[in-house]
Amino acid sequence: MAVSLENSVSALYNLLELTHERGTREIQLVAAQEEYVNPSRRFVAERVG
Repeated sequence: MAVSLENSVSALYNLLELTHERGTREIQLVAAQEEYVNPSRRFVAERVG
């Protein structure tokens, strides 16, 4: 489950970052498609509590 969370958060973050960098209000789904497979920034899940 941790790996799925890491992959999802990493892909979403990179998608939103690319959208922000391009200065557009339209989410850049197609332009960021490589980020879903090979995220440029990865997050690591940590157990809390």
